[in-house]
Amino acid sequence: MQTIQIRPERLASLRRLHDLRTQRSLAEALRINEATVSRVLADQAAPGTSFIAAALRTFDVPFEYLFEAVDQSPADEVALPTAVSA
Repeated sequence: MQTIQIRPERLASLRRLHDLRTQRSLAEALRINEATVSRVLADQAAPGTSFIAAALRTFDVPFEYLFEAVDQSPADEVALPTAVSA
């Protein structure tokens, strides 16, 4: 299974270019919740469609410049709960 990841070095460059030094300023520029920005930057959550669209709109860059699709290892996948019969 593949997941979308942000390219942190490119985001850092864009943040410097746009003078977005804090997570709060980045969140405000993207019009995204600061907690969401924090989780994405800490690689605790994959960027969702709203985050991706906002970043592409704000920085005016193509998807491939700022994001990449990566294979998710089986250990990283979340197991779905199984039904328990009564």
